[in-house]
Amino acid sequence: MIAFICLFAAVVVFARSARRAPPLDGRQRWRQRGIGAALVAVAVVFAPTGLILSKTVARAILPLGLLWLLLLLLTVLRLVNDDKKAAAKTGALALLVMVLGFEPLGQVMTQARERPYRDDPFAAGSFDAIVVRGCGASGAPH
Repeated sequence: MIAFICLFAAVVVFARSARRAPPLDGRQRWRQRGIGAALVAVAVVFAPTGLILSKTVARAILPLGLLWLLLLLLTVLRLVNDDKKAAAKTGALALLVMVLGFEPLGQVMTQARERPYRDDPFAAGSFDAIVVRGCGASGAPH
């Protein structure tokens, strides 16, 4: 996630430095390019690899991930065109989509709802036999 945020910020920095109405002097232009390059370097360091990358790409092309990417692209385009109000709205929608699709948040919310209905199977005492139905048993993530 840090890699995507840094890449997004780098795109914004590079796009804004290229489309400035009053042209930047050489020092300011190099400063912005340096900031953009540093953001790209941080994105490369934190970029997912291997299996994590394939899962990230798969999630990005699913409908919710595609919607999130399109909202981020629209936010960048609005920032480049200096429409800050519309950029804030589309950025807030992208943030909302990201938060609602955040798995640990869903697990915490589900765990809070399931807590009153969880029973301890070993509180009943000793067992003569244990029957496992289905494919097996595994621990819940919470």
